[in-house]
Formats: sequence, C-alpha cells, structure tokens
Amino acid sequence: MGKWGSYGTGNGAFSFPTHLAFDPRGLLYVADSGNDRLQYFTATGSYRGQWGFWGTANGEFDYPRGVGVARNNNVYVGDTSNYRVQYFTSAGSYLGKWGIRVPRSGDFGA
Repeated sequence: MGKWGSYGTGNGAFSFPTHLAFDPRGLLYVADSGNDRLQYFTATGSYRGQWGFWGTANGEFDYPRGVGVARNNNVYVGDTSNYRVQYFTSAGSYLGKWGIRVPRSGDFGA
C-alpha cells in the first residue's frame, strides 16, 4: 500500500481528484477536477505529466470527472461542466470531442 500527492496546484498535487484509470502500459491517469486538468503517473506514483486547464476550448476543461483509457492508449475525459467528452493521445495531444455546452437532443445535458 502507498499514497502520494497533497492538496494544491503543483505537479502531483490535487484538488478534488475524482476518477482514475490505468493504460495498458501501467501509467495511471487522474482527473484532477478542482484544478481542471488531467495528471498522469507511473504505477508507483512518480509524476509523468499533465494537460488541461480551465476553459471551454478544445483541450480545456471545466471540472473533468471521468477518465478512461482505450487499448490504443487514447485517453477519454468526461468534461463535466462543458457537457462533453474529449479524447487525447496518451501524452495529451487533443484528438476530438463529442457533446456541446448548449443542450439539444443527442447532446449531454439535454
């Protein structure tokens, strides 16, 4: 057993971490909701990187909550308050999204 991290905004610190997922290589991705970002670590807790900050543009987040990783290592993030899911490469390069903030049939929040 072990733990890592503390409250804050620095590398490896968290503000309301909500969900996590491992990729096929063993990296751990954490939705750091209060800091509007996604951080990733080795399985033993060594900080590897992060992406995102508050906003509504592609690659930006407003309270990200869910995170999942596909077999091809693409990372999917539930961008809760932007009513969308965004997906990225395992290094954080934006690939796409679905859902929009304005509710209409077929979109999140409708």
